[in-house]
Amino acid sequence: MATSSDSEPSSRTLPSAGRLARLAGIGILSVAALGCGEAQVSAEHRDLVLRLATGASTHDQAIIDRAATDVVQLEADHALTDAEAEAFHSILEAASAGDWDRAQQLAYALRDGQHPTAEDQERVAKRTLPPIKKVGAHKPGH
Repeated sequence: MATSSDSEPSSRTLPSAGRLARLAGIGILSVAALGCGEAQVSAEHRDLVLRLATGASTHDQAIIDRAATDVVQLEADHALTDAEAEAFHSILEAASAGDWDRAQQLAYALRDGQHPTAEDQERVAKRTLPPIKKVGAHKPGH
């Protein structure tokens, strides 16, 4: 007696080559559209990222205003990349609108998305740490 599984093709057939190619193309386009994460901020502007994160997290409009002044000046000096300017303005706009949670989220994402520069890596490689103190070590005479 033949069962339906004997006479019908399996529903678990492999996708065709054309379908695989389309799926691969969609995957590549998706990765390209997403980019490589957060904008990378040059080393000389990393302090601005930290000030924006601090201002947003503490809801300190004065810090945000000073950062905004610095961003405007850096733009006038053509010292920012388009990606840096866009990232900074997104944070400033959210804070100016009173959306502190969004401003903090954007600032933290920008801060946390930074990749170490060659200078950062060199500084870490060359740093010296103090000797480790032994916990509970007895001092002579005590």
